[in-house]
Amino acid sequence: MASLAITRQEVSPLGFEKIDAILAFREPAVIQRFALDQHVSYEEADAVFLGLMQFFVASSFMSGYKTPSMAIDDMWHTFVLHMREYERFCFEIMNGTVYHSPGTD
Repeated sequence: MASLAITRQEVSPLGFEKIDAILAFREPAVIQRFALDQHVSYEEADAVFLGLMQFFVASSFMSGYKTPSMAIDDMWHTFVLHMREYERFCFEIMNGTVYHSPGTD
């Protein structure tokens, strides 16, 4: 069975800088909104936001179709609704738009 881990041999130093930037990114207004909407603490919402950032890393550096968990998908919806912040994240951190398309299953 193939490993799902990303190894140093597979990612350039620039790639690791991008991974670090994605994982370090936070948008407090999005996290706060998610906490209010989902009735969870800010800390729990922040953990879900980190999960979304991890999903973006996996989607960027690993091939194949990716489906987020329901909590990650809900956070992504919240983030997309903060359009200015989402657009800034996409262009400054991801180097392009990260589209959200609904699943068909």
